[in-house]
Amino acid sequence: MKVRSLLTTALFFISQYALANTNVLFYKDGVLVRINLKTNIIYLPNGDYNMKIEDNTILESFITNITDNKLLAELSNILKEIKYAESKMQDTQYEINRLNDNLDILKIIIGSSGQKDQKSINSLVEEYNNIYKKIINLKKELQLLETQKEDKEKIVKELEEKIASSTQTYKVFILSKPFGTLNLLLSGGWESSYKLNADNNTITTKIIVSLPKGFKFKSYKTTFYTFRMEKEYVRINLDKLIGNIYETRYFKTAIKPSIMKKTMNVDNYEEEEEESERISEKGLDVGIAFELDKEITVENGSEITISTNPISIQKRYIAIPSKYPKGIMTLIISNNLPNSILPGELEISFGQATISGLVIDSVIPRNSVFETYGLLINEIDVKREIVEEKTENPKFLGTNKRIVRVFKNSIKNNLSSDIEITIIDRIPIPSDDRIKIGIERIIPSPTSNYEQIMKESIFNIKIPVAKGKEVSTTVSYWVEYPADLRYYEYER
Repeated sequence: MKVRSLLTTALFFISQYALANTNVLFYKDGVLVRINLKTNIIYLPNGDYNMKIEDNTILESFITNITDNKLLAELSNILKEIKYAESKMQDTQYEINRLNDNLDILKIIIGSSGQKDQKSINSLVEEYNNIYKKIINLKKELQLLETQKEDKEKIVKELEEKIASSTQTYKVFILSKPFGTLNLLLSGGWESSYKLNADNNTITTKIIVSLPKGFKFKSYKTTFYTFRMEKEYVRINLDKLIGNIYETRYFKTAIKPSIMKKTMNVDNYEEEEEESERISEKGLDVGIAFELDKEITVENGSEITISTNPISIQKRYIAIPSKYPKGIMTLIISNNLPNSILPGELEISFGQATISGLVIDSVIPRNSVFETYGLLINEIDVKREIVEEKTENPKFLGTNKRIVRVFKNSIKNNLSSDIEITIIDRIPIPSDDRIKIGIERIIPSPTSNYEQIMKESIFNIKIPVAKGKEVSTTVSYWVEYPADLRYYEYER
């Protein structure tokens, strides 16, 4: 196996392809990359993929390891610093040993200086002390160098781990000519993601792509298809064909003249030429979702912003007093975009709040309307209480018992604007012929009549609520049942 680094490798996978004309086609279950080559050396990450080269021949291929040259340069510098520290430590230790020898000599001289004058002895003692101080300082310097060396060795270990994790194994192909077309069929795909701003009525469409590790392309034309590359079952009905116009942007819902057949083998790749473009009806049915005609870089996890468009959004406020102590907001969205909204993740922002983790689980065609799930709103307080519960005509076995219940629902609007709120409430409906239930009053009046409510249980009350104000509703019903039985209510 040949080992190279970016410091010595002139042609690297990414920089090489940045100079070429690269088109990337994303399908739901795979990715086709078409690269017009401008070199006779190709570096591909080692992995499982299909490859076909047109108008060229492979002369030689081998395996090489490539890592980040910045990490290698940093490691090289640290190793040089460690080597310098080791050399400095050797010099320091040598100097300490030399001075210790001098001390031993001075000890002998001072010990045998009985016949010398006091001045000479004092001079020898002073010289001894000076050497001793130098040795102490050199030992401190040596200890500091050892600490610095240990710290740098820890850095070396961390860098070696980073280099090991970042090092990629590549297949290198030497071609006969510096041109031709490289077709790569990779595992991967794409998912759509949407960010809805309920304050300025806009929707941002994004694409999140998946590619095998190590693959990164600078794409000059990127197409996202809604169908799979593998064979799949298809619908047998045909939709109406609608003629339409749209404003030209960086993307367009159109089928280009080249249409690839659905096959997982690049060697069997074929094209069918058509004389003119065909406009996509719904995107999902025809097969193309978006086409970007601008330069972008794609790798695993890339998030690509397709567009930000105005969209019709209507806020709907709801209260369900029997379940939630806060109000609920849903968004009624009219899809007036130039294309269908595809399944994907949805993030909604309004005011200071952001709600993520929502999902659009089906295609929303153009000119259709859909309503989001409800979002709890802390600025709307909801309270439900039993105002009265009484028993009428309680008698002995064999007679009926009658109870009356009165509920009050209170709604307070703490938002900065007036709203209309829909209060969703319910009346129990009997599951046994021996139970009789009737409505005494519902104030304000519901949107459906009492007879319909007694069939469906659920009813709505629509009522305006000014900002900072509180409104209330009253619901009263009676229940009559045999006195020898017990009555209870449950949800179904």
